[in-house]
Amino acid sequence: MSYGVERTTTLIHTSFYLTKKITFNNRIELDAMIEKLDRLKTENFNRVLIPDYKYERIDDNVLIYEVEFIKGFPVGTAVEPYKSMVYQDVLERESDWTFSDYHLTNFIVETTTDKLYAVDFQSYSYLPDRSVRKNMWHDSQQTHRKIFEGIMNNKWIKPKINYPH
Repeated sequence: MSYGVERTTTLIHTSFYLTKKITFNNRIELDAMIEKLDRLKTENFNRVLIPDYKYERIDDNVLIYEVEFIKGFPVGTAVEPYKSMVYQDVLERESDWTFSDYHLTNFIVETTTDKLYAVDFQSYSYLPDRSVRKNMWHDSQQTHRKIFEGIMNNKWIKPKINYPH
């Protein structure tokens, strides 16, 4: 932050939280999401961190959760060393529960710390089949190549995103 006539500069700590409201089709879906959020609180992804979050059920079909906003770069599955961290600590993890959407915007490298965060809680799911995980990873890597190719050619090419199963 800078202030005053002399433009004094100081470093201050700030934090932001995003509020997400999800309306589910039924209570079963809402309960499944709550189960996932509760389970995620107990997980450890080694070098891949989970932002602070809290949630509350509003009614039978609505959930609101607040999640710490991680200011950073959406390159966690696109560049080293972060790409290997996600592959080893998320995709190859022993648990049958993991994240299933490996697009670069779902893994943020924090600007000030270079820490890596998983930010797409909806893709946290039961995914025991390692070959399915690897296929999803491969698809995401192809999408990343197309995105970066477009950037290098000064053209935006909107990628086709295949949402996880």
